[in-house]
Amino acid sequence: MSTRTTDSIRLSRADGAASDLVVEGVAACLNTDPLDLNVTLYDVIDPDALDNLFQRGPDRRVRDGLQVDFRVGGCAVTVTESDVVVERDDP
Repeated sequence: MSTRTTDSIRLSRADGAASDLVVEGVAACLNTDPLDLNVTLYDVIDPDALDNLFQRGPDRRVRDGLQVDFRVGGCAVTVTESDVVVERDDP
């Protein structure tokens, strides 16, 4: 489930891998198709490493308090155990 305002979007981590949600969120904030973004996630962070950080362990939990913040494509991104939040830098 996602929550969207004009300049930001919050996507539930239950809806997919962190890296996929980041790309989806950035594209949504910039009103463009993910394939039309002028930047790739690899330009700023390793998508596989991001997904591995947030991969659920045998107990189905992600480490408590884990949070990764970065900027990509004119957006600020925050990934937590429960959400991916993307906010456009220049609305």
